[in-house]
Amino acid sequence: MPLQERDVAAPLVMHNGDSEEVDLHQWMRHLLAEHRLSLEAKLLELKEGQRYITELLTVNLNGDSSARTGKLHKVVSWETCGDKDSDVAPPATATVEDTELTEGHNKDACNSVLDNSDGPLHEPSMAWRVKPKPKRASSLQGNDFALREVWAKHYSRSSNKVPLSGQTSETMGSHTIKLALSPSMENVNKAKNAKGLIAYPASKHRVAWDLFGGLLILYDLFMIPLKVFEYPDTLFTDAMDWMTLLFWTLNVAATLTVGFTRRGETVMAPREIFKNYLRTWCIVDVITLVPDWAFTLVRIATPNLEDASSGGLGEEGVRLLRILRLARTARLLRLLKLQKVMEKISDYLDSEVASIMANIAKMILLLLALNHLIACVWYALSIAFHDAGVPAWVDSGMLTEPWDIRYVTSFHWSITQFTPASKPQIHPANIVEQTFAIFVVVFALVGFSYVVGSILGSLAQLRSMTEQSAKDFWMMRRFLRRNHVPMELASRIQRFVEHAHSQQQKKMSIQEVKVLSLLSGGLMEELQCAMNMPHMMLHPLFAFLNNFSVITVQRLAKEAVQRFQLARGDTQFLPNQEGSYLYFIASGRMQYVRDADTPNERVEVVDKGEDWIGEPVIWTPFWIHVGQLTAVSECDLCAVAPKAFGDIVALVRPVAAIVARYSQKFMLWVKDLDTKGELTDVMQGEDVLDLIRSFLD
Repeated sequence: MPLQERDVAAPLVMHNGDSEEVDLHQWMRHLLAEHRLSLEAKLLELKEGQRYITELLTVNLNGDSSARTGKLHKVVSWETCGDKDSDVAPPATATVEDTELTEGHNKDACNSVLDNSDGPLHEPSMAWRVKPKPKRASSLQGNDFALREVWAKHYSRSSNKVPLSGQTSETMGSHTIKLALSPSMENVNKAKNAKGLIAYPASKHRVAWDLFGGLLILYDLFMIPLKVFEYPDTLFTDAMDWMTLLFWTLNVAATLTVGFTRRGETVMAPREIFKNYLRTWCIVDVITLVPDWAFTLVRIATPNLEDASSGGLGEEGVRLLRILRLARTARLLRLLKLQKVMEKISDYLDSEVASIMANIAKMILLLLALNHLIACVWYALSIAFHDAGVPAWVDSGMLTEPWDIRYVTSFHWSITQFTPASKPQIHPANIVEQTFAIFVVVFALVGFSYVVGSILGSLAQLRSMTEQSAKDFWMMRRFLRRNHVPMELASRIQRFVEHAHSQQQKKMSIQEVKVLSLLSGGLMEELQCAMNMPHMMLHPLFAFLNNFSVITVQRLAKEAVQRFQLARGDTQFLPNQEGSYLYFIASGRMQYVRDADTPNERVEVVDKGEDWIGEPVIWTPFWIHVGQLTAVSECDLCAVAPKAFGDIVALVRPVAAIVARYSQKFMLWVKDLDTKGELTDVMQGEDVLDLIRSFLD
């Protein structure tokens, strides 16, 4: 009952002693409950009417013009279009070709819907109900290729053509629909819009740049402390000094043109990148580049500066030279960047064995670097005391030796503090050298234990990885011997198992990686998209969707795509089997046979990256396979589920309209193939790509 008619109704009254009080809250709840029930009933009627109209439109769109004149080319069940008490009695059966709509009210009501007119429409639940019956694909003709309900519905709505030039919005009526992107994809697109100046932090060019920078850091780590031994400059050292200086100067600009990660998200906005640089690496770059450029400019302005110690500039020149060299040691602050480089290297190691070996190499390199630094500091202390006139260990005839002999002797002393090896004939000659030697021994006790423990742990982990598989193979060989399996067969079994085991080690599902469950929904969609969509981009429709609506493609990759693994000789489907998926080959090779054991037998090789199988399953609910699909080798398939595909595409109306028009054109082409007797499950990419692209025009 409408609200204005309920205004005169008596409210609920509660007795409280001798007086009566009106409980307005209870009365309002009662009134709202009645109206809610009324609205729910009307909503149910509207949904039933929508379903009824959709079914009739399905017949109208997928049949020929006879559906408008009164004939239905389907097996149908008769129900009246009018009231339940209609005087028109339904016939006992309604066949495909000879069923006519009854004259009178029922015929007018049904034709008004088919003709999109404003005719009367009564109880939708008592309408014609189309109940198609699936047939064998080899016998399907013409109108039996009915579209799925979702495509028929959206095809009827798309009276205006949707732009296909890659826009991400479409005006439909008075509303504009934006095709949403995930946050990280929005950041990447912002970078693309900035004239391509902002690079993604994980791009190959940026990773290569950082790796080269890591090598220069290692060079500085070795050469800068080595300066205390006063080795002579060469063409190589001069070239490396210039290369290092220019690289880190250019790296300032490179850092300002690459994104960064903040709280798990990639930030690509130039303003945010600049702010992040000021907060992080700006101080390090100023401290390292300013002294380096100052030393270089002084060397250019004063070529004989290096000869100051031999009397070229006297005592002041010697002091200036040492101050500038000391300032250049600030370049070692770039060791802070080395950790980031090591993390990027680890990210590129997808093998656990390679990761363990890299960790062992890192520990050995760390041990050598520590001993190198200790050796240089040990020699620098001795030289400082010698210049001050205090006895030092270099006084034992070391000053007359070449610089490389002095370095090796000092390095030998350093590394013997970490190990129980024999020590060289050098000893601390003053209290400071003795204190430093004690500190090195204590530090070596802890540091060497850590390094050795890490190496031993990595070796134990490496051994445990192969121990179980070696035990399994040993059990297999013992089983074959005890059961007297012929040598030839046993050898074949062993080779196959070894190959299958190696392939299994290479493959890994998302469920096996527990930490991936921590990903947000958007990142999980992007991950699934990166895994599945590259194998499906050979299809023009999926390539188009990838450019038109990224969010739709990501949802499809997560919700509609499944992965199937087949062994050699496995059969995926047989003739006259109902179709279930659209297939793309991710790896391996397959063979498709139609009309086997007949004069018209047709054999096709289905290759990865060229062909796809079973596309009509996506567009029609009645597809029956016409051939047999068998794996020629171990295969990995990407399978698209038709219902999930339709549900996801229908979420974005512009996308659904485009796909619906494509489905109509595609199924008309399939009907033509059926008429010519060329119906097939396999779409050979080299033969049909241009035609498939034309369906998107």
